Amino acid sequence: MSVTFCIQDAPQRKVQPYPESDPDYWIDEPVAPFTEMNLSNINAGAVIRAVDLDNLSDYRDGYGQWQIHHLPVIIRRCMDILDTPAGEEGSWGEYLQNRAQRLIAICHVALKVQKPVIFC
Repeated sequence: MSVTFCIQDAPQRKVQPYPESDPDYWIDEPVAPFTEMNLSNINAGAVIRAVDLDNLSDYRDGYGQWQIHHLPVIIRRCMDILDTPAGEEGSWGEYLQNRAQRLIAICHVALKVQKPVIFC
């Protein structure tokens, strides 16, 4: 199972990721500047615990959201993660920093359009 972090009601478009090998396969993809991030259920839970220290999302069973007024707190926590040397936590530190950068991008767009960030 996986968890996708995205902006509520983001516009989508249909794309063919493999037109040569699988021309009948189409997926929905957010239209720029909207973006999303998909993580395994275990990694998503770990990332949420790392950036949402106050449990603002009320995360349960792979579902949750950060309301608009929570996003500055999440961005600040992601910035704190980026300010921590990744080497202190080994490969997990590098992984977490990469995901923190992606979350910052998602949260900035969500703030601009005044929509919550959801994960499901």
